[in-house]
Order: sequence, then C-alpha cells, then structure tokens
Amino acid sequence: MQKNILLSSLALVFAAIVSFTTIGSKNNSNIVWYDFQEGYDLAVKQEKMIMVDMYTEWCGYCKLMDKNTFSDTGIIHKINKNFIAIKFNPEIDAKYLVDGKVMSSGELKLWLGGGKHYGYPTTYFWTKPHKNNKIDLLVGYQKPKEFDRMLDKYIAENSN
Repeated sequence: MQKNILLSSLALVFAAIVSFTTIGSKNNSNIVWYDFQEGYDLAVKQEKMIMVDMYTEWCGYCKLMDKNTFSDTGIIHKINKNFIAIKFNPEIDAKYLVDGKVMSSGELKLWLGGGKHYGYPTTYFWTKPHKNNKIDLLVGYQKPKEFDRMLDKYIAENSN
C-alpha cells in the first residue's frame, strides 16, 4: 500500500514537472519547414513571404538557432502564420528552379546572397518572391528577442 502511494506521488510530481517545463516560451509545436523548391513554389503560388534558414550539419550556431530561436513559441507562431519557412543546406547537391533559372546548391547560395558567400547560419527574408524582389539577410546566430523583432519588422512592412 505504501509502495502504491509512493508511486502515485512520484507520478504526480513527474506530471507537475513536465507540465511546468512546457509552460513558457517553448513547447512541442514546430515551425513548418519546407525544402527550398517546395517552399519557393508554394510561396510564389500563395504570394507569401519566404524565410530561408541556410545551415549546415556541422554548424554549431545553426544548431543553437534550432534549439533556442526556432523553438520559441512566439517565433514559431509568427513564422508559421506569415512566412513559408525553408531549410536550405547548400552542401547537399541538388538543382533548383527559381524564376525560370536552374541553379545548383552552390549557385543558389550565391544568388540568395547577391553574389557573396556568407557564413552559417544565414537567414534570408524574401518578402515578395512572386515579384522576384530583393532579398534581405541576417548573418550569424540570432537570439530569440532580436530575431522576434526582425520578424515583426518584416510582418509590419509587408502587411497589406
């Protein structure tokens, strides 16, 4: 009997800990990520902004962006509501069709960066891919608060 009470108490404590840790700025919801081609095609069709997370598997700061910034509940909500989110690893050899032009992964990386190579992670904001307008970028790790402010800027500037 005491063993059952102890197990029940431990189960309640565990449930309380799990509940407490899911409250706050992080939860189990996720950003809806697309590969580049699928996301680009969808954004053009829906006339929606694109946010590209350019990363590599070996990049420590890329992993921190995933862990800290892209897991923040507010950021997840804003991205899923306002952007087509794309994960792009330029080290994976592939071909992409953008505005009638076929590009390799390396060519796409250069094209997104306006002809320049940038480090990892780099986040690209393409506000009107259906009109092929300019692309802005943020180079390096972005803390959640700073990244959230940047999202607000693009959302405000492009809400019609």
